[in-house]
Amino acid sequence: RHRSAAPPSGGGPVHQCAVVADRRPGARIAEVRHHAQRLDRLEAAAHRFELLLARAANAHARRLRAALKPHRLSAAQYQLLAGIAALDAPPSQAWLAGLLGMDRAMASSVLAQLERRRLIFRARDADRRAHLLSLTRSGRALLAAAGPAVEAMEAGFSAPLRAELPIFLAM
Repeated sequence: RHRSAAPPSGGGPVHQCAVVADRRPGARIAEVRHHAQRLDRLEAAAHRFELLLARAANAHARRLRAALKPHRLSAAQYQLLAGIAALDAPPSQAWLAGLLGMDRAMASSVLAQLERRRLIFRARDADRRAHLLSLTRSGRALLAAAGPAVEAMEAGFSAPLRAELPIFLAM
């Protein structure tokens, strides 16, 4: 319901909403049913596959951030360091970004941070268009220190999914 009231300054009327309980018979029951239906729709939406995947990804990201925090590494920094370490030859930054599914501009920015911290070394390729990446001693040491925490987090996080892992890998 709306009612007009003069503001304290004496100006024109202001419309205010007054919350008034609906006292009609059955109104409260209808309101409860309405809220129950909304909750049912929210619960059904929460179990949709894409939302479940998003929830799992967010939970994984939170746990990864917590595991990496003592090492002062972000998830993207760790992924790039681990990606460089896993390869036999120094990769180009564009190739590594593609391998990790990372935006090239973001990868370049994160690699610049790692280079400033002297965790990686970027060298120009022979054709002068690409940067080849390698870990420094400090980068290898930091990766070795952070690795066990990440592996423990991964093992705990993925334990319930181990039986289904072949199905996901086949997708």
